Amino acid sequence: MINKKNEDLWNNNIPFNEFLVIGNDGTNYGLMKKYDAVNKAQQLGFDLLCISPNAKVPVCKMFIYDRYRFEQKQKEKETKKAQKANVMKEKEIRLTVNIGENDLEIKAKRAREFLLNGDKVKVSLKYKGRENQYREFGLNTIMNFYQKVEDVCNFDRNLDKMEGNFYNVYLIPKKNNQEN
Repeated sequence: MINKKNEDLWNNNIPFNEFLVIGNDGTNYGLMKKYDAVNKAQQLGFDLLCISPNAKVPVCKMFIYDRYRFEQKQKEKETKKAQKANVMKEKEIRLTVNIGENDLEIKAKRAREFLLNGDKVKVSLKYKGRENQYREFGLNTIMNFYQKVEDVCNFDRNLDKMEGNFYNVYLIPKKNNQEN
């Protein structure tokens, strides 16, 4: 029997008539009827929680339910924090085909900062008007930009593509930069 609502099966909510009971300290009380097991747990000052409902013989353990729920919520918070810490953020740098050399240096410096912080950088090159006919100038600008930051990043070649008037390239930090 699978618990579909993601709710805990405890005390009188346990759907089984007979199950294996384990004490809070690990004592095995053996196979017990539901009524007897709940009474035994309450006499000892605990709640009965089904920890293995899908087993051949369901297993229930004695817990203080409120403390158990508190610990579960704390674990969930910790896993959420860990997930947020591991998520790579995406920053964007916009270029044009006829960008000046000094402006390109400044944008490369900014992209370098993002990459050293472990962020993914989306480099968008915008084609204006007739520039769309001369794509090789835009690709030269992208390559010139990449040469300025290639020591800290790699191209993500699976994601570079044309979207409307923008040519997008994704730069991913090299592994050794993320460890520092």
